Amino acid sequence: MTQGEGDKPLIDQIKEPGFLKDQITGALNRENYGKAFYTGKHMIEHDNVAEGMPIMIELLKARPDDTGVIKMMAAASANINNFHAGIKFGEEARRRDPDDLNIQIALGSLYSQIDQIEKGQEMILSALKNPRIKQNSHQEAEAYASASYNYSLLGERKLSADFIKKACDLAPNNVEHLYAMATQTRTIKDTDNKYFKSLKHMEENNIFQNDPRKAAKLYYALFDIYDQAKDHETALDYAFKGAEEKVKAFPPKMTEEQWQMVAKDTIDFFTHPSLSDLNIKGCEDDTPVFVLGMPRSGTTLLEQIVLSHPDMAGVGENPLINTLILNYSYIKNPKCPTGYPLRIGRKDKKQEYLSPEAIGQKYVDYTRKIHPGARRVINKSVTNYVWIPFIRLALPNAKFIHIQRNAMDSCISTFSKNFIEDAQDFSYNLETLGHRYKTYIEMMEKWNEVYGDRILNVTYEGIVNDLEGEARRIIDFLGMEWSDQCLEFYKAKSTVRTASIGQVNKPIYTSSVGRWKRYGPKVIPLIKALGHAAPPEAIEYMRQHEKSE
Repeated sequence: MTQGEGDKPLIDQIKEPGFLKDQITGALNRENYGKAFYTGKHMIEHDNVAEGMPIMIELLKARPDDTGVIKMMAAASANINNFHAGIKFGEEARRRDPDDLNIQIALGSLYSQIDQIEKGQEMILSALKNPRIKQNSHQEAEAYASASYNYSLLGERKLSADFIKKACDLAPNNVEHLYAMATQTRTIKDTDNKYFKSLKHMEENNIFQNDPRKAAKLYYALFDIYDQAKDHETALDYAFKGAEEKVKAFPPKMTEEQWQMVAKDTIDFFTHPSLSDLNIKGCEDDTPVFVLGMPRSGTTLLEQIVLSHPDMAGVGENPLINTLILNYSYIKNPKCPTGYPLRIGRKDKKQEYLSPEAIGQKYVDYTRKIHPGARRVINKSVTNYVWIPFIRLALPNAKFIHIQRNAMDSCISTFSKNFIEDAQDFSYNLETLGHRYKTYIEMMEKWNEVYGDRILNVTYEGIVNDLEGEARRIIDFLGMEWSDQCLEFYKAKSTVRTASIGQVNKPIYTSSVGRWKRYGPKVIPLIKALGHAAPPEAIEYMRQHEKSE
């Protein structure tokens, strides 16, 4: 390496063309190998997997037996939600280093992500029984936090609360654990306890001024605590602060104008009269059912009611159909002036594409492999409302259940939630959220007009006020025999990973109806953005407020 090269920052040296290949492959230069490892490790541990993972891949080629690299590949794979790859690397690392409790704990969390929750929990609890874990309070706290999350997935609310409390007591300054205590188990119910005071200390000292992800968790934790303490307007202030940090961490991928153009083009393309001339043949299988609606509209509750039926199975918010549509779908229609609008995951339109029938068949093959005996298989991705026309071509016998909730309740509940990573990135601004909701209503009105015989419309309020009546209507729409188990959905063993877990682990309740009214005049920008989609009582509230000023 020349003197000039040595003056460059290490990451710039590593990015130089040929550096990894020339200096690392074959491990000819131990110094460069070590520098590259610690640079990649630092990146992965600080959420820069996009740059850190390629470094580890090159290091793995150079030294396939390096346990440290294998461990970092497990961590990087988990970070990008490639859980199966994470397990593969994690198990190999554990085989090489069976005494590493960090790997055991990480594997326990990874197994829970692929719905092997009991196996994952057994690994974590085994780590907690190991006397060596007492030598590292951070490690012990991580194990308790992971076990708490798994208990929440298993519906063991008390154990989940007990374990997250132990994690917070061991690591009182860990915002991740305090966030879980406030939002997952919701056991910080007032502002007169040490856990709340720890969070306030972090806020007052601006601990996370350079870490928007952790700052967002801090503010959303405080939202939940103030909300439970019934100081709702203060709570909403913290939702605004959390939203600001989320936008810093994950800038929206699309402007609302761009999204509205996609929606318009989708409607224009799929309702053009010439589409029927193409004689598109789909996969005729009739097992797929798609539950859809906006976030926080009751989709999880609806899903759990249906999944309580003994002949139903579910794939949760499985992204397969979305991924196939965004990356591989294409329909050529020269008679339509609007270009094909949905293949927005791939910029290069020359890449391979699949017909609607092929996409439908791939989806059915996948669901049948997971649930070979199910009469109906439920997919609950909320963005399904966008894909209805394509799915209708790919799976002409599929059915859709659309659930709608009071627009204000749905939007305020969405705004106050910290979604995973960049999910629902439109939801961190009330005006943008209102516009997105309005566009969703316009799309659903069009799809009901065109495909109404395949869509059942229900409301969240209707379900919580008449569970049996609405549940019977849903089961009848699916062509199934009635089962009383649908009324006891909260006793089911199905796994729920969304923020709605509290609703589906207990009998039906109505306290979330009209929730938006608690938060005061700061919701008015949302009412204005919703326009004609705003409920009449919200418009009247806005008018009365404007009169009083």
